[in-house]
Amino acid sequence: MSIDTIERQGRALPIIKPIYDGKIKQAPVQKLIEGIYPEHFVYLKSAALCGQSDRVEVIKNTVDVIDYKQIKRSRQKGLKLGMGSLRR
Repeated sequence: MSIDTIERQGRALPIIKPIYDGKIKQAPVQKLIEGIYPEHFVYLKSAALCGQSDRVEVIKNTVDVIDYKQIKRSRQKGLKLGMGSLRR
């Protein structure tokens, strides 16, 4: 079963599905239209940062980046905090 839209703030927004070339996920054009982007690649070229969010929502003139984190403490030796600091 596939869902094509999700309602947010009284608007039916299209779900923009990830782009694949075979089994390889491709980074889409970063000029986003209104919609929901699951598992979306995001980057800020000026800061040399990139990653993948769980969901990006573009509604009117607002962009919300939703990214859930789950940490498996039993496998980690330390927890990274901020830009390079490490707590043990």
